[in-house]
Amino acid sequence: MDKQLQVIDQLIKSAQKIVVLQADNPDGDSLASSLALEQILGELGKDVYLYCSIDMPNHLRHLDGWDRVLNVFASDYDLAIMVDNASDSLLQNLRNREQINLEKRPLIIIDHHATESTISYAAASVIDQTAVSTGQVIYRLAKQIGWKIDQASSSYLASSILSDTLGLTTDAMKGNSQVLRDLAELVDYGVDLAELHQKRLESLKYNRALVPYKGELLQRVEFSNEGTIASIVIPHDEIKEHSMKFNPTIILDELRMVEGVKVTLGFKQYMQEGRLVRVTVRIRCDRSAPVGQDLAEAFGGGGHTYASGIKFEGAELDFDTVKNDVLRKTHELLINYL
Repeated sequence: MDKQLQVIDQLIKSAQKIVVLQADNPDGDSLASSLALEQILGELGKDVYLYCSIDMPNHLRHLDGWDRVLNVFASDYDLAIMVDNASDSLLQNLRNREQINLEKRPLIIIDHHATESTISYAAASVIDQTAVSTGQVIYRLAKQIGWKIDQASSSYLASSILSDTLGLTTDAMKGNSQVLRDLAELVDYGVDLAELHQKRLESLKYNRALVPYKGELLQRVEFSNEGTIASIVIPHDEIKEHSMKFNPTIILDELRMVEGVKVTLGFKQYMQEGRLVRVTVRIRCDRSAPVGQDLAEAFGGGGHTYASGIKFEGAELDFDTVKNDVLRKTHELLINYL
């Protein structure tokens, strides 16, 4: 066991109350990894609390246990474990709402992104860029340290892998048979892959009353850079009306079948007292143009080559400037792929 694993093992053995936290932009990997750790650490006799600054989106609620993730941070904890993130900028909501100083108590980072960590105060970190998901990193840790894996935790770990590989279809699978071996071992623990897939499909269903709204969204899509970029803007009032039932920017996923589209950008506007204070950008890329990570990192965001995100915050943002800057950078990055 190397030094980092020894530190992690000792920190967990010494702690009783452990908070597992996700960044301000949860996804299938971060939620499944959190739930897997909750199960694994619970088997070790630990009191585990799950935190995320926002409510879990509907499309993640197919994972049993999503409702145990709270958006109130447990202040009297012994140890914090952050999953699927190593960027301090993606914890802004935590800082603003809870004013929690993560430097005061031990912090472990478990991640797989290639983005360089901006959290210097972590007591220990495992950032395994050879893994396709944070869940796969946790599985490797469990095997090395000796944590018990059961059917519940193995299902969450499998969900994590399937989420970040889009069902084993991304380029992360190229020459990477270890993913399949790890997944096979998880199946041996009792994972039902068909059931996981069916639950995910059920979570993507929406009420037929939303069909006209989806049609309206498609008509609002803008194409630029000779049709290689498709974008849409979602104002705050639509986010408030639909966010718990439907994520409007997902409409862009349907444009992957449109000839020539390389990148889709979903802009969401968040208002406060009549002022634009936050803009998020959902980035999705075609396999022929893997610019997602570079685009996000150019603006302080993060993610993968094909799926990433950006968040802009300020007292009074100028939306046209934000949008034009992102489009301009996207144009620049696409030059090498056209």
